[in-house]
Amino acid sequence: MRDRWCYIEHFNEIIGQEIIKPNSSGKITLSTDSRTIASGDIYIGLVGEKFDGGSFSKDAIKSGATFCVIQNKSMPSDLDEVEKSKIVVVPEILDFFHTLARKKILKWAKNKKTIIGLTGSNGKTTTKEMLFHLLSSVPKIQTYCTKGNFNNHIGVPLTIFELSESDDIAILEMGTNHPGEIEVLADIGSPTMGIITNIGDSHLEFLGSRDGVFVEKRALFDKVMKLTNDKGYFLLTKGDPYLDSLPSHENVERVNSEFLLSEGFQNTHITGVHNYNNFSLALALSLKIFPDKKDLFIKAGSKFIPKENRSSWMNFGDSKIFLDAYNANPSSMSASLDGFFEKVSKDRKDNLKIAIILGDMNELGADANEFHEGIGKELKSHSEGKTVSSYFVGRYGDFYNRGNDSKGSVLRSVSSYSPEDWKKILNSHDYVFIKGSRSLQLESILAIK
Repeated sequence: MRDRWCYIEHFNEIIGQEIIKPNSSGKITLSTDSRTIASGDIYIGLVGEKFDGGSFSKDAIKSGATFCVIQNKSMPSDLDEVEKSKIVVVPEILDFFHTLARKKILKWAKNKKTIIGLTGSNGKTTTKEMLFHLLSSVPKIQTYCTKGNFNNHIGVPLTIFELSESDDIAILEMGTNHPGEIEVLADIGSPTMGIITNIGDSHLEFLGSRDGVFVEKRALFDKVMKLTNDKGYFLLTKGDPYLDSLPSHENVERVNSEFLLSEGFQNTHITGVHNYNNFSLALALSLKIFPDKKDLFIKAGSKFIPKENRSSWMNFGDSKIFLDAYNANPSSMSASLDGFFEKVSKDRKDNLKIAIILGDMNELGADANEFHEGIGKELKSHSEGKTVSSYFVGRYGDFYNRGNDSKGSVLRSVSSYSPEDWKKILNSHDYVFIKGSRSLQLESILAIK
């Protein structure tokens, strides 16, 4: 993890006090976790539903924090005078945190830097990794992107604070599960280029419907266009009915998997049309930034391998495993099953044995039962004429199974089977498909000795 830093003049401008002394490089380090404070850090005491970071100010100071920024009413009562001198109070800590990040990236961008915002119902993290992989292949260009799942109102600012002057391109992944969040993140990140991968049935518990998802996701498009007077470059997946309805400004392009074919692209490590759509977006944006690097990108792209737990293939003994245990919603589940069975259909071995392990799809709201039953029906259709064993894990397993004509086994959790049981299942099938929401921890099935 890089040092998190911001420009000292921005910090002082916001808090209105000249009390911070930068190091020789003009940088300061920030930390939002009092447990990992390093000497010289500045502690930001964020406040959440179940915690008040300001209450840990004393611990942060003891660990070496230069001083702490906390919210009104967060001041610990047991501070001595020296400790109190290291406290700066702001009216609203999250607003302060966001404003600081926005000012940081705007100043960073003045030095001919590129800021890319990326969102979508499915595939945004994979597309981000694809884009990062391609841009990182360009000599003398340094690209930084969101790490892990740091794509929310805390993670995006932290990503921004990790940017260095030596970075040339920032890729900011933006996630959401409540209305208005993408607008906030786009305002903080201030991108002038963007990607929306697709509009699907994600986070419907709070966004309501695909219409609600579209309103939320298009906030990134609207922000890029506003910041650039409708001249910002934006990429959309061609054929998505919602994305096709967005205005066609001068630099708005729509691509899908056909674009890869036209560019002569090949990669044997990715599965499914949806992932080829994602790579089309990544390649098209890379070529927009570096139009003379096509051969370099084609070569680099052929070597891209999805990260562990995300649409990745692996071997378990003689079995071939497809694992996507990081997230799941009806759109991504359907696309992944399509891609999996398409790959399996190319194997000419007689009597192929296939295992399908599906976990819950979370945050689907009132129609969750129907969505799970619908995926079960899709699985039933894919299974016709094949030897398929099905295992449904979680609260909605019965609904998966109902759609699958009750041909599968329903488990309440991964631990309902012993490690030895899972090992037998994996070893006795030629192909195994594993996908579900992160909370199911389906990847633990493979953690077998």
